[in-house]
Amino acid sequence: MKNLTLLILICISSFTHANSNKLHLKDIVSIPDVSNAKLSPNGKHIAYLVKVDTKKNKGVLVMLHDIEKNTQIKLAYSENKKYIVYSILWGSNNVLLMKAKFPLKTKGFDTTETVLLRTDINTRKVQRVIPKGLFDKMRWVSNILTNVIDTLPHDDNYILMSISGFIKGNGEAVIKIPITDDYRYETVQRAKTDVVKWMTDVKNEVRIGIKLDETTYTIIEKEASGDFRTLWEYEALSKDKIIPLGLDADNKTLYLEALHEGKDAIYKVDLSDPTLEKTLVHFDGKYDVINNIRRSKKTNEIVGAGSHYWDEPYKKFIESIDKALPDTNNYLLDFSVDGDTYIVLATNDNEPGIYIVGNRKKKSLEVFAYKYEKLSPEVLSKKQSISYKARDGVIIEGY
Repeated sequence: MKNLTLLILICISSFTHANSNKLHLKDIVSIPDVSNAKLSPNGKHIAYLVKVDTKKNKGVLVMLHDIEKNTQIKLAYSENKKYIVYSILWGSNNVLLMKAKFPLKTKGFDTTETVLLRTDINTRKVQRVIPKGLFDKMRWVSNILTNVIDTLPHDDNYILMSISGFIKGNGEAVIKIPITDDYRYETVQRAKTDVVKWMTDVKNEVRIGIKLDETTYTIIEKEASGDFRTLWEYEALSKDKIIPLGLDADNKTLYLEALHEGKDAIYKVDLSDPTLEKTLVHFDGKYDVINNIRRSKKTNEIVGAGSHYWDEPYKKFIESIDKALPDTNNYLLDFSVDGDTYIVLATNDNEPGIYIVGNRKKKSLEVFAYKYEKLSPEVLSKKQSISYKARDGVIIEGY
């Protein structure tokens, strides 16, 4: 324990770039020193992953930063030989969920299983999330047990998970899983043949399903009656693809990804419209757009996708951040529910990433971590854009 405590101090002390003018290839190609910074819903804590790479220890630390006290504590440590925590998300203000990879041998082959873990930030006890009794209900056990589809913001005791194994073939069920002690699981959507993904609406009810039968995708909607209707159907890799992304605050406008002039674009559709006419929301004539939607935790409105915002208040807020940090490209990573506290990742040619926590009421910006400790501006050169034409005539861009 003494060695681990020393290790934590080494990893989190000062959060300044290492004072070294020597740069090695390993420093450039390695995974980030700090990643997955996530803000608790109440804006009081930041959880993040810290890479551990010493002669005696190799793994991942799950750290907790108390914003008001400006202190850091260890929530968990995963040793690479045993398992690896690769992603985190908040289940509530006090419970952090961790997605972890465990080694698995099945039918003589080495593979991995992904498991959802939880830890209370007060007790720091790490537990598996899925109750053992649920496995007794399964016909077979999937090696993917991390699919959280809804964290149920108004219920601190449960999350919704999409889990397969309850029917003979492919088909996922939605289970209400407890993330605190003394609560029982509940099936909220029985497994439906060929449904590989479920989505909830703003009322946290199962609403959209994606079916895959060999190469045919079918998008279905669960109606108020409990019956399902088909919205769209298309073949894999076809130009008719439609990928649901999320329902807006009105609970009838569905945002989706579809092609526009050969590029991935963001559309919206009014599900109450019998024609299901698509309206173009965001398109880039040169590149595919990033389809991870950005939603206001306060209003439930979808306000943007990737680093692009179409909501005017958010656009103005991003402009104010850019004005405060004019020398970097600034990416808004997370917001508290009340909208006051937020996390920004600031980067430029000579800086691979500075994690900054901001407060709108206090008008403050404070650095709490660096993405790559050894890659300081002093040892990095500016990027130069290059391009070349492939044999098929496509222009390939790079740096």
